[in-house]
Amino acid sequence: MPALLTPRPTKSPLLPLMALISAAAATLYGCNQYPALAQAKIEPCVAIDMLVADHSNNFADIRTRPRPFNSITVWQTDYEVIQDRCEIWGWGSGKFNYVCSIVSPTKDVATTRYSDSIKRVQGCLNSDWVATENPRKVGNGVHTRFIQANNPTTVSLHLVETPGIFSTEWTTYASVGNYSDKL
Repeated sequence: MPALLTPRPTKSPLLPLMALISAAAATLYGCNQYPALAQAKIEPCVAIDMLVADHSNNFADIRTRPRPFNSITVWQTDYEVIQDRCEIWGWGSGKFNYVCSIVSPTKDVATTRYSDSIKRVQGCLNSDWVATENPRKVGNGVHTRFIQANNPTTVSLHLVETPGIFSTEWTTYASVGNYSDKL
């Protein structure tokens, strides 16, 4: 079971981001398994709004320790409630995403996490945000994208088959930032 972390103190105004990750973690893992998450006392919907707003700043206040690869740079972030589950991806020409993921042992478990996450996000975003669900263009799975007119920021949830050597697992991703059906 992943260890819970408390974000390090920071000068960033994004402390409520912790609540977004708490909400995602509670949804992806199951609310009753992590009673400490409820102690944050930060409104998760406010955290989502703040994270959407910080996308215009490329999440600069919460990016740490970059790891460059050929086509993407992956930053760690101190804003993790579940250790090693969230990071920031910089890709393309100035595109950024705050991404959290969880691997599930079966498709049923992952599908439940994905569906619960959609309901959670829909409950937080106002009616200006429109959700569309489509099959993924890369790999097996589905994604739901929440978009708002004249806003380059999307909130996306992905359910992705992740084949392994001995078995197939499924991964659920939650992302805030630039949209790509390849992520």
